[in-house]
Amino acid sequence: MERLTTPSNRQQVRGFLTIHSTPSALRHHIDWAIQTVLGNWTKLSWNLQPLLPGTYRTQLEFRGAQGVASEIASSLRSWHYLNFEVIENHENGGELFRFTPELGIHRAVTDLSGSVL
Repeated sequence: MERLTTPSNRQQVRGFLTIHSTPSALRHHIDWAIQTVLGNWTKLSWNLQPLLPGTYRTQLEFRGAQGVASEIASSLRSWHYLNFEVIENHENGGELFRFTPELGIHRAVTDLSGSVL
């Protein structure tokens, strides 16, 4: 599977990961995947998703090198039954990645206010 990454001369960025729904069985695997990409220990706070019984949701704010959002999206997109979005912000705008099992992954460029271009 091809990873969606950027060149090695990366600047520091801020980002947000929102997992809208995932089955309980995937929660620890998601924790491990995010820890691997970010390179540090991360403990996500999982809450029940009331709109889809039996699933959980979470949010995470992160900081890392430019392109880390694409790495997170690449590592999470192979799991079915997972709905998420990752946004990365830097000084010139950012990138937004959205994923649903039915539609696959969507990538968009954003401006400084977060609007999709």
